[in-house]
Amino acid sequence: AMTGAFIDAFVPSGSGGLSSPDQPVFGSDGNLYVSDRFAGAIRRYNGVSGACIDVFVSDGALSGFVDFTFGPDGNIYASQFNAADDVHFSILRYSGVTGAFMDVFASSDQFVSPSGIVFGPDGNLYVSGLNSGNVLRFNGNTGAFIDVFVPAGSGVPGADYLAFGPDGSLYVAFHGSGILRFDGTTGVFIDEFVPLGSGGLSVPKGVLFVHQP
Repeated sequence: AMTGAFIDAFVPSGSGGLSSPDQPVFGSDGNLYVSDRFAGAIRRYNGVSGACIDVFVSDGALSGFVDFTFGPDGNIYASQFNAADDVHFSILRYSGVTGAFMDVFASSDQFVSPSGIVFGPDGNLYVSGLNSGNVLRFNGNTGAFIDVFVPAGSGVPGADYLAFGPDGSLYVAFHGSGILRFDGTTGVFIDEFVPLGSGGLSVPKGVLFVHQP
């Protein structure tokens, strides 16, 4: 974390059936949860050794999905990348204890291929539409649609992972525009925080703030 030097393959390719890893998230239990995109699964690995524990979530409805997060309630929220009817894309909720499907937490036809998903400082859920270039906001308790927080046109199609920064702003990785920064309260565009091409950046996807002492 200090130098960027390679240490090891913490979870080797194929471990526990892993084929297309996308989003890694450490759970409150200290274990590592990884989305296996085309398997529609979230696999769990020992947070110390990287050894496979189990397939924590398996659901065909998640085929092609990329991102998920743990909510304030301890449950898993996953963005459904492919909608069965190509219109109503949903956020599915799974038990953070058993991995069992709980419900369709939120759904909307105002974004296409939801990708990035994060709970904001206000407790609400923010989800980016990869192929619609926008960010929607949902009530973090009920899943009710609130608004289009970042409208299409503020960036370009390709809105992927997102994160709230230490300054309270929302940072979104846009495949064709670098890392864009938006006001965390209003959703208004602020600036291109990391321009495309900076340091060789070509197709930004993940965005993460890490505290270093």
